[in-house]
Amino acid sequence: AETTTINSQKTKFSGHRDGVTSLSLHEDYLLSGSEDETARIWDLRTQKTVRCMKGWKGETTSVTFSLRPELVYISSGTHIFGFDLRRPEIILTEFLEDHSRNGDEINEITMSSEGHLAACDDAGEIQIINTNDGTYKTLKRKHTNFCTSIRFVGGRSSELISGSIDTTLVRWDVLRGRPNGDFPMDAVAASPQVVNPPYVHCIDVDASGRYVAAGLGDFRSLIFDISNLKKIAICDGHTGSVSQVMFPKFGPSNRLISGGNDGKLILWEIPETLRSVPKTRGKK
Repeated sequence: AETTTINSQKTKFSGHRDGVTSLSLHEDYLLSGSEDETARIWDLRTQKTVRCMKGWKGETTSVTFSLRPELVYISSGTHIFGFDLRRPEIILTEFLEDHSRNGDEINEITMSSEGHLAACDDAGEIQIINTNDGTYKTLKRKHTNFCTSIRFVGGRSSELISGSIDTTLVRWDVLRGRPNGDFPMDAVAASPQVVNPPYVHCIDVDASGRYVAAGLGDFRSLIFDISNLKKIAICDGHTGSVSQVMFPKFGPSNRLISGGNDGKLILWEIPETLRSVPKTRGKK
């Protein structure tokens, strides 16, 4: 793949005292979670912290902005804490909400455009929390290992995609609380792998709600048609496990960004038609 070097000014946000585990962006504000048992909100215009949240035990595993601008959600252990940003303090230690429905450590939380919060955990379980009325729903266990990543489809609360260390991608009917399709990554592995198996480390759904990308432990990213979980593209360019994938909200809609444990970010240009192709070239 062609390599492009980008020279740009670096912006450094200083405040966390340990590794950063999760990020969420909303307009001019960045929400970050850390292993230092805190979360921070940064003003991207001033590059300064405007809120710091703490008061729980254990690393912050995931963060997300709410549909309500005055509320953010933070997960740690089996808990999801909601913090009210209308409070005057810079450092917030009292949370407005505390949800603890997951039976094991939460790996990721995500918010739908309709106010539903999903949380996946190490037991392979997914909890759906309706933040509008406080009701809960448990999706019946389909994964047999850690559920690592989840996304609502098109922002709607009725459909969800999840990925797992059990090497499967599952499409869920949230209203019925059960899966309605899955895809085993072993089916597209070049050969049986003992080292670097195709664990699903991360997923993302594009803005149209038609496609899902999965970053795998075998160094590849795959793109699927959500309607039938048919594989339509393979992005092969990393020399380490893919730790993050994202359909960017800027620029052309036919792009995917992947980040790997090899220290690389790759920008992939996907064919506009997104029809079946054996391999997609990227620009690093």
